[in-house]
Amino acid sequence: NLSIVEETETPLQKKLKQVTRLIGIAGIISAVLVFIISFLQGSGYFPAFLLAISLAVAVVPEGLPAVMTITLAIGVKEMAKKKSVIRKLSAIEALGSITLIATDKTGTLTTNKMKVKEVFVDDAIYEQGHFPRLENYPFRLMLENGVLCSTASLVYVHDHGRWDVLGDPTEGALLYLSQEVGIPPEELRKQWKVIEENPFDSVTKRMSVIVMPNSFRHLNKKILNQVQDDKILFSKGAPESILEISSFIQKGTTIEKLTQEHRAKIEYQMRMWARKGLRVLAFAYSDQRLANGDQSAQTNLSFEKSQGKQSPISDKLIFLGMVAIHDAPRPEINEAVARAHNAGIKVVMITGDNEQTAEAIGVTAGIIGQNEDILTGSQVENYSDAELLDLLPKVKIFARTTPFHKHRIVKLFQQLGEIVAVTGDGVNDAIALKQADVGVAMGLVGTDVARESADMVITDDNFASIVNAVEEGRNIIKNLKNAIQYLLSCNISEAISLIVGLFLGLSHLFYPIQLLYINLITDGFPALALAFSPRNPHSMTQKAEKEMKLLEGKERGFILFVGIISSIIILSAYYIFAGKYGSDIGRVAAFSVLTLIQSFIFVDLWLSHRSLHKNVLGLLSPLFFVAFLFPFLTQFIIIKVPMVANWFKIPTISVGNYVIFILFSSLILVGIKVVKKVEGIRG
Repeated sequence: NLSIVEETETPLQKKLKQVTRLIGIAGIISAVLVFIISFLQGSGYFPAFLLAISLAVAVVPEGLPAVMTITLAIGVKEMAKKKSVIRKLSAIEALGSITLIATDKTGTLTTNKMKVKEVFVDDAIYEQGHFPRLENYPFRLMLENGVLCSTASLVYVHDHGRWDVLGDPTEGALLYLSQEVGIPPEELRKQWKVIEENPFDSVTKRMSVIVMPNSFRHLNKKILNQVQDDKILFSKGAPESILEISSFIQKGTTIEKLTQEHRAKIEYQMRMWARKGLRVLAFAYSDQRLANGDQSAQTNLSFEKSQGKQSPISDKLIFLGMVAIHDAPRPEINEAVARAHNAGIKVVMITGDNEQTAEAIGVTAGIIGQNEDILTGSQVENYSDAELLDLLPKVKIFARTTPFHKHRIVKLFQQLGEIVAVTGDGVNDAIALKQADVGVAMGLVGTDVARESADMVITDDNFASIVNAVEEGRNIIKNLKNAIQYLLSCNISEAISLIVGLFLGLSHLFYPIQLLYINLITDGFPALALAFSPRNPHSMTQKAEKEMKLLEGKERGFILFVGIISSIIILSAYYIFAGKYGSDIGRVAAFSVLTLIQSFIFVDLWLSHRSLHKNVLGLLSPLFFVAFLFPFLTQFIIIKVPMVANWFKIPTISVGNYVIFILFSSLILVGIKVVKKVEGIRG
């Protein structure tokens, strides 16, 4: 039930709560401290209060929510270009923290372009190109079963000049087979009418229909009444499921008892095909007009309702045969899985297919290696949660599972501390999709329910697109972290400069309007521009974090030390210019350096702490130049236009002094280099 799955906060949301709480406390303490000091120095209640409030506004990065939202929205656009449609903004940053991908096999790891390669019927194996003739009675019944017990169709695409499958690709492979041997599926369907249908059940692993002839014009009156009541039950699905409801086997035109010898031969062939990575489907039927008149094999053909589900009453069906369907692994799957592993992301397969088929694809894709395990759905049911928690770290493939198994597996992986992305396409997958940290629905074959429950839809159903989305998510988190570092390091420099200045007796080092201007002009737009900064080429070589750290120790050190060094440069500029030109020019110097120094901090974070001289080409972006130079332009207007300078309570100065202010501000790049070396920060 979807209602039992609780909505959980993403790692970024959890960490942002902690950071904003700390910033809020720091802002309040700083504001109170400034008010007390300013008032004690004789500034009066209102000026001291105004300065304190201005500092609180400056310290708290109120632009952070806007920066976060816009950065994530930009990520949505970028991911859409890479065939990943994001339904929830929070999914982007959760993707960057993924530590485990639980993927389907069919269509995600494989191409989903299925063809029947071999047929087992009448105790013989037939390969593609040498299929039985239509005179082979069991084979013809298998074809009719595959066409009538199906919801797929073949449509001719004139633009491509070929037939295409509308519906499930597995069923499409059976329609192709029928058409290839001379029975057009649509012509066959015109001859029969489906009167009852039991849709494919992900638990029983089979689908059944009851059909009867659609037209009796070709029949004479003598047998018309007899035939009108005739019905045939066709069932197809996993071989284990079909054998479970079969008691007989069709040999030519005769029906024999399904013996243990028959079962052993069928199961042996299943294993042989599964080891090749082939998908196996079996077929059975029941007909009221049995060829040999065996009354023990006859059954009432109908479906009964049991606990809201339909199931055939009979377990006396007649086994017809099997087909082996080839679904080739995607050519890019090895590289995609390897990229995920290099990024510290575990990949597990959860499939409804046979464990040997799953293993063959898993080995080919690089998902499973030596000393790694496979669990089946029945084994999952037999283990307790505590036992499974011990086993899960070594299991790479879960086979013959149901959507309910998938939900339980995902939940247990989360209990182990994994950030889980899970793929799904069926209605019943919705529970696991909602439970996962990132639910990924299939765009090509996924149901509407699956897509509505998911956080992301991949339009090409390709595992590589999930890995690409994880890389994009990591780069977006990198941009968000850089924006937070930028905002906090700039805000801390303002707070430290003002508070230290007050302790040194500089009661009007900055005016409230100046702090608010800096907060508006130099904080907002550059922080937003960081959303477009160059991608980190090493993002997929860094290990995933089970517990996301919004600001690691090194990053916190960067913010603090850059803030302190900036404050030293600002106060030094004040004393140098105040000593030479007077306190008014000293305040202009402090105000200008505080404004311009933030542009140079922006340079380092635009490059994500990478070396400036090695990555200078990364600065060749129009957006970078606008974000970097805009504060220089506005500050130049402030210090050169008398009316504007008067608004900010400063005198005008010469262009030469302004150039010196710029040089003073650029010293922060030297300070940043020292901080990165001391803190061991590498881009």
